[in-house]
Amino acid sequence: MNKIWNHLNESQDEYKKIFDVSGKVNAERLQDAVVSVLFEHYSERTRDELEILYTEINVNTGKNKKNPMRNKITRICEIYGVDTRKKKNEFFGKIVDFLKAQISEDFVEGWTQEDYADNDADMSEDSDDSEEDEDGDEPVTDNSGFFVDGATEGGWG
Repeated sequence: MNKIWNHLNESQDEYKKIFDVSGKVNAERLQDAVVSVLFEHYSERTRDELEILYTEINVNTGKNKKNPMRNKITRICEIYGVDTRKKKNEFFGKIVDFLKAQISEDFVEGWTQEDYADNDADMSEDSDDSEEDEDGDEPVTDNSGFFVDGATEGGWG
């Protein structure tokens, strides 16, 4: 379980940069990861049912009342029979893998994680196949397929 906490804490800043959020995010990230892993590997319930199950777990029970996220995972393990060390390690490993995949998804083809974290990344696309007009500006080409009768070249009047 410590691997989960370590990964959440180590990747928190990166997650906030990627998804442009502020404030506390680890509880929501953990809930999403646990529900997703349960949905994919352990449960016949729907995602909505798993969300409800997770949110309704009483966090004021258990060994560590000061750590509600730990109590939720412990209770999930009890509900799903994840009771041996091997099963727990496997379950926790899947949660960590989900969390790692969550922040390393390739939203733009060809980009790496560093491109998202770098605030100076160039978001524009360069096109080498268009010619500049006499003023030095790139010509505007309408590829929308929208055409108005009597309009000039490109479909616009």
